[in-house]
Amino acid sequence: MDRHRAPPDMSFAAASWPELSRVERRVLERLLLGDSLAQCAQQIGIARSTAKLHVEHIFRKTGARSQAELVRLALLPFVAVPPG
Repeated sequence: MDRHRAPPDMSFAAASWPELSRVERRVLERLLLGDSLAQCAQQIGIARSTAKLHVEHIFRKTGARSQAELVRLALLPFVAVPPG
């Protein structure tokens, strides 16, 4: 990603789960941008262990079992799937 360009806004996908707390949505947004857990924590200004705890809460609330599944679940409603 170009360091001079602002990252895309992923809040639309995180908003799909109103049961997530504000911080959990911010963590999810960073994960959707491709950040590692450490990068996510640094960007938000929390400890990596705290970010990991938030991810565990997100998994529980969304039913996801991995970060890859979480990303798929978050973006699937916004992806056009061709018929057939």
